[in-house]
Amino acid sequence: MHGAISDIFEYIRSIELFRYCHGLNKRVDNLILVHIQSFGLDFRLASKQYFDIVSQTHLQVIKRQIFSLSLSNDDGEWVQIHLFRSCEWNLKKFSYPRSLSLDHIHFDKTRSDILSECFHLINLKLTRFYFRCAQEKILRFMNYIWSLPKLQYFYLSANSHKRLAFPTPINCSSSIAYLSIREHRWFVQYHINTTDYDQIGYIYTLPYSFTDLDISLPIKVKSTCPNSEYYGTYDRVQHLTYFTHINHLSIKLPACLKTLSIIKRAYRLKSMEISRPKNMSNEATQLEIQTLLDHIQHNLYSFKFNSWSKEQYDDSSLSEKIMPIVMRSPSIRRVNLLGCDTWFTGEQFFKLNCSPLVTHCQLLLIKIKQRKTIRAIINVMPNLRALVEHLRHGEVTARVERLARVINDRGLGNDDAGHIVACSLGGKMIDINLLPQNKHLNRGLQGNYLLWRELERCMHFWVNSLPEECNPRLSYQMLLRYGDEENPHRPDKFEYNIQFELDDEESDATENEDTDQIRDGRHLFNVATVVLECPIEEASKLEPRIKSEIAFMSKKVKRHA
Repeated sequence: MHGAISDIFEYIRSIELFRYCHGLNKRVDNLILVHIQSFGLDFRLASKQYFDIVSQTHLQVIKRQIFSLSLSNDDGEWVQIHLFRSCEWNLKKFSYPRSLSLDHIHFDKTRSDILSECFHLINLKLTRFYFRCAQEKILRFMNYIWSLPKLQYFYLSANSHKRLAFPTPINCSSSIAYLSIREHRWFVQYHINTTDYDQIGYIYTLPYSFTDLDISLPIKVKSTCPNSEYYGTYDRVQHLTYFTHINHLSIKLPACLKTLSIIKRAYRLKSMEISRPKNMSNEATQLEIQTLLDHIQHNLYSFKFNSWSKEQYDDSSLSEKIMPIVMRSPSIRRVNLLGCDTWFTGEQFFKLNCSPLVTHCQLLLIKIKQRKTIRAIINVMPNLRALVEHLRHGEVTARVERLARVINDRGLGNDDAGHIVACSLGGKMIDINLLPQNKHLNRGLQGNYLLWRELERCMHFWVNSLPEECNPRLSYQMLLRYGDEENPHRPDKFEYNIQFELDDEESDATENEDTDQIRDGRHLFNVATVVLECPIEEASKLEPRIKSEIAFMSKKVKRHA
């Protein structure tokens, strides 16, 4: 009986085991601990509610049984790594940490002490790891990884905002297990695209045993294989036997019949990403996507679509033909439509009342036109736990006075209903974007409370003044602290981090990082009697740096025009 239960547990995420099975009886609780010892604790895709429950309630009890830990900073995953550390947890508190998986990490945001906690790791996996730093820092990072004394397996899926050559570590690992090409009777092949500006080369083993190979013709090939023609067809990468364990599938339309047969047999497929060429009509695109989804005969967790044609979507003659895509897979929990070139309306979602997209989706990333669309989405999607939306315009508090009064009632008598995402930055008058704020802070009326107004001005100046070629953008995080027991619905402290970012592909890797990114992090207090931790004078220093960078990049773009 125990063996059968353990086999079932293998198909359930460890967080879900705590949610549905923990506490049934002592035998089940012991089986959960045995399962965690073998498969680790995976917080990825967990809701913030159960992340908090496990980290605050169960983690202290089971920390000696945890050999493997997985965390993610992906959209909708609540910046888990930051929250994990804010709960005063680190790898040193686990008795035998052997495996660590981190997903969607920006290296310049990752504290150096995380690496210092990896001393006993045997397995380290870093996926979607973004380097936004100079090349010498990447080299130091790789050297540190290579010096971990017990590390036997290291996986890195990385990207960089500059054209940096990935450095070769100077340190030599004494623990990472090696593979003998001669022992496995593998051949080695190398190819390079002769017209590629970056002159990137690829080296890999033959026969093909991987599921993803990106080749742009024409290429120059060198191989140790005596009969390279035998392995010369790239159709071998798409052979069905190579895709039985595939988890993620990225497809560029139109899809061929072989792709449909692959989808039918990819029983472990969890996520699908679809793109289409610019010359493909929206009507044909919709039919292709629907055909692909209809061929999925198993549990698909995540679906992402990258682009509609804006010009054709705005064509009224086609608007009635382009219906929302119907998701028939009952397991879809995450739908990402941010790549679409259109802004959705509530009417499109009312047509999906009976679709599993509405019934089961928990995380939706979408562009919407109006605030009322959010209400429409929430009304027809009962299981939605996170909505990441892009809105066109902000709304002032006076726009919805009734809601403002509801927010005021949650705070003190003289509070304002203040935005989290400011109106000037596109913030809407909706409940999840509002909270009771001290009026001096919300309105910037006095002293250091002018800080946020200064920052808003800098943000607008950055986005609107830089040349479009630089792709100016902002990213900021806001963490709300609720430390006032007498007013549990009113945060008493805000922590925020703002990044002013741009693309500068010609920038030298050794340049100061401020030429590509300017950062500012502060603490704000929601009371009038406490002085801010940073004086307003410090915020005023940010504006000259931003103006200097704008002037520099504007001249640079003009020179190359």
